[in-house]
Amino acid sequence: MHELVASLFMGEYLVLRPGSPNGLKIPHSKYLQLGKIEAAGGVCPAWLVDAAHLAWNLEISGRVVNDAVIVRTQSPYGYGRASYELNLGCNYDCEHCYLGLKTFSRLSWPERERLLRIMREAGVLWLQLTGGEPLIDKLFPEVYELAYQLGMMINISSNGSRLPSRKILELLTTRRPYRLTLSVYGATAESYDGLTRRRGSFAAFTKGLAAARDAGLPINLNLIVARRNAHEVDQMIALAESYALPHHVFSNMAPTIYGGPESMPAQSVEHLRKRKPFTGCNAGHAFFHVDPHGLVSICKVGRDPQISLMEEGVEGLSRLAAIADSLLLSPGWLHRLHPERRMRHVHAARDAVPQGEGTTVRVLPTLIREVGNMAPVPVEIAPRPVETDEIVFVEDWMNSSSHRSVAAMLATTSRTEHLRRRAVPRTCSGSARPFTQHEREYCVNVAYPLGRPLRRHPQRHPGTGWYCTVGAGSVGRS
Repeated sequence: MHELVASLFMGEYLVLRPGSPNGLKIPHSKYLQLGKIEAAGGVCPAWLVDAAHLAWNLEISGRVVNDAVIVRTQSPYGYGRASYELNLGCNYDCEHCYLGLKTFSRLSWPERERLLRIMREAGVLWLQLTGGEPLIDKLFPEVYELAYQLGMMINISSNGSRLPSRKILELLTTRRPYRLTLSVYGATAESYDGLTRRRGSFAAFTKGLAAARDAGLPINLNLIVARRNAHEVDQMIALAESYALPHHVFSNMAPTIYGGPESMPAQSVEHLRKRKPFTGCNAGHAFFHVDPHGLVSICKVGRDPQISLMEEGVEGLSRLAAIADSLLLSPGWLHRLHPERRMRHVHAARDAVPQGEGTTVRVLPTLIREVGNMAPVPVEIAPRPVETDEIVFVEDWMNSSSHRSVAAMLATTSRTEHLRRRAVPRTCSGSARPFTQHEREYCVNVAYPLGRPLRRHPQRHPGTGWYCTVGAGSVGRS
């Protein structure tokens, strides 16, 4: 079973480890080198051995690349992320659910297998498995297993009620997901069971949450605030904090996917948040959504028009960007697009620019050619950087929390050993106390190799809110 995945993602070459938020950015030359070594049946190169040890404390020295790394071939379609609804059925009947009619109609296994391979061919690296409730789907283990084998980083969105299942828990602990996102519908059985309209659902959730936590799975919590549980917001937050888990609060409900208003009365008026003006996104360009029947749309909200991957195959995705632009078309559209979408439009033009030089090009996207009523848009192309052999360690890749040179980290070994022996922690009040293992690892492996103080965001990264004052041999709470 593989330990790492090497892949192209949005113009950058990454090495990732399933179950870990950390990753490595590598130059194109080293990505090509991995592919050649894999084809020749060679062992992992020294630079990958050192980087894997630093990033994940993973030992792959002497291992054959074919065994340790999935080197994914590049896709001409350029889609990096996707969400897949395994079904629209659920074992709950939540008042606020945006699915409306909950049905269990879905693809057969041969069709699902073909669908997953199409998504891989499209370039999908991060895959969200959702529903309905994905864990009650009879084919969930097969879908998860194949997606994992295809080198996808998997995020599961679930209510957590099936996590105590030995079969499910064994699957997720032996083939770890990138993230497990659990919805929380209350802090007591009365409010939780009332919102889900299923007696015993709170007990099932708490049992599942405890099982996932004990198994060390990477959990995120979505706290759903509705009219029925609004009085328990603080208790729900306290529940998340008691498990030391990252969490987000959601209080604005959405109409059903069929456009019906039946989900709206469930929301708590007192907790509604002002919605930000929509300024565009990367849907349809770098991301797509697949429903239980293999129909692709730009996202879960914009479900029309749809493209059938079962009928058209991966080639059908070539029409999705034009659909996305037609839904969002307005004057000055290119300059207001999400950065990932702008990159898709100018990427080919930038590649034609010599390294180290900049220029102004006139971009004519597929949309403009098809619509035929807009002039080419002049776009400034920044100088294309000259590629180096630098490998960059990225902690919490999807949040891009910090970037550090692996070479610089390797060069600090003797200094970090000195810090392990000499560092004395200091709290905000300045009082000394024992240096915990967590603080030592953070100070040595994160802050000190940078050669400068580094502050962390305590809410985004619970339990890692420490910074190291380099040279002073102290740590403090940020």
